[in-house]
Amino acid sequence: MKKMELTCVVCPNGCLLTVWQEDGETKVEGAACKNGIAYGRTELTDPRRVLTTSVAVKGGVLPLVSVRSTAPIPRAALLPAVAALKDLVVDAPVHIGDLIYEDPAIGLTLLASRNVERAK
Repeated sequence: MKKMELTCVVCPNGCLLTVWQEDGETKVEGAACKNGIAYGRTELTDPRRVLTTSVAVKGGVLPLVSVRSTAPIPRAALLPAVAALKDLVVDAPVHIGDLIYEDPAIGLTLLASRNVERAK
């Protein structure tokens, strides 16, 4: 039986959850709301995280631009995704919301979360 204890981060309550699988069903104790129950189930069966990182910028006033994924991706895909971005370079200017990278295989879409203007 897989069992874990965690603090829910969905709302400010910070409920202490106990999550386990029993007879093929995922059980959650300690959640004050339905969102906490969903969070606990997801953390046990398919944990996901929003990817936030930086990508190199060529010709910009800053050497890097911060980026974030548009949706959480499987936690196991985080390190491979970051490794794939290691050699990625985008040209300035970059604006908030610009598409920086996509990997449909893992459902990853990265958007710029900062403006980087072109160097003069």
